[in-house]
Amino acid sequence: MDLKFADNFPKIHGDTQKIQQVFVNLLLNALDASTKGKKLQIMGTLGNTGDTIKVNVIDYGQGIAKHILSFVFDSFFTTKSKGKGTGLGVSVSQGIIATHGGTITAKSEEGSGSCFTIVFPIVNFPEIHTFSL
Repeated sequence: MDLKFADNFPKIHGDTQKIQQVFVNLLLNALDASTKGKKLQIMGTLGNTGDTIKVNVIDYGQGIAKHILSFVFDSFFTTKSKGKGTGLGVSVSQGIIATHGGTITAKSEEGSGSCFTIVFPIVNFPEIHTFSL
């Protein structure tokens, strides 16, 4: 697995367990989709506007057919064979990301793999000033 994150990657505010659940779901899907020996990538960068972070989870597996790509966020939709998945991982992940003020999108090309992109807002907490009387 190839992990690349920008220097001084900002922190986000959220439920650690829920965010971990999202990445576990995406990584398990990426592993299932990938051919043995092919790498997976997780890349974190600042978003285009500077007030978000973007994390890409990329596999180099068989990809998702164009005609079904729009269904990957639907509950109970799966491309896995019967008994291998519930079809809830990506749907639940989308809900978790939304509750954190973010978005998740998918791009894929048959034969080349898939990329799931998560965008989170950067949360800046105001500086706390103390006063003496």
